[in-house]
Amino acid sequence: MGTSDNIIETSGLTKFYSAHPGIQDLELEVRAGEVYGLLVPNGAGKTTTIRLLMGFLRPDTGTASILGKDCWAQSLYIHREVGYVPGDVRLYPNMTGWQTVDFFNRLRPERPPIMLPELMERLSLDLDKKVKEYSQGMRQKLAIMLALMHRPRLLVLDEPTLGLDPLMQQAFYELLASSRSAGSTVFISSHILPEMERICNRVGIVRASRLVAVERIEELGQMKIRRARFTLAAGAPAPEQLAGFPVYRVDGGGYHAEIRGPIDPFVKELAGLPLEELEISHASLEEIFLEYYRNGDITAAAIPPEVSGGA
Repeated sequence: MGTSDNIIETSGLTKFYSAHPGIQDLELEVRAGEVYGLLVPNGAGKTTTIRLLMGFLRPDTGTASILGKDCWAQSLYIHREVGYVPGDVRLYPNMTGWQTVDFFNRLRPERPPIMLPELMERLSLDLDKKVKEYSQGMRQKLAIMLALMHRPRLLVLDEPTLGLDPLMQQAFYELLASSRSAGSTVFISSHILPEMERICNRVGIVRASRLVAVERIEELGQMKIRRARFTLAAGAPAPEQLAGFPVYRVDGGGYHAEIRGPIDPFVKELAGLPLEELEISHASLEEIFLEYYRNGDITAAAIPPEVSGGA
């Protein structure tokens, strides 16, 4: 199992919890050097997939490999080669940040922590404090530091920006770009669509515990759905549509419109009106899914090989 071009491969990967599916028939191919995102609503198989890849769970059926090694049978090798940020960061509370870094560093004596100085500068984390004194965001920064400091061949990241403020999120994206430029492959799982759009080359979309499609990020971007709420000056004529999108009056005054696709034509047309307030938000991931599958359900078996393989 495994090829020279694929860092992660799964075939028919399945895990049930009693009668409830965690993930079913998962077929993944993650190429060397790419940022591959697994786009999953909470509770639909995200963490199960990560734990199977890291060898923390044994699959009921199917196989998974990382760097050509079986994820369950050869998990110790994988743990040495992979930088991992779990979705629920748990560290030794009575260790200081420095002690934690030293502990994890000694687990990989053959890999020096070459990125540690850059990580310390960008993440601005006080390593003299004990972990139990850290906030959620500080624990997340320490987990990112531990995962990246050895510049691993593969990063496996489960909701890595959870608890980070916007400035630290930006620092994380820059660190990720630096790791990728140095040759790392990134596998990231999230339910945050804008984050995935920003950093990924391809995304696998999971619904109801099954991989239903694999999309290049530019193709997914064409499916954007946004909600616009705006208020016009008193006495302004009520628009019936803007840039071809219907406009509706909402309770309490103001207007609402749903924008599907590029937003630029809508904003330009709206700018010609006496605008007082404007709020634009992304549709939820579930709404993206409903839009994506509005013409009927798609199962993993229906994905053409050239799509699921990510040609």
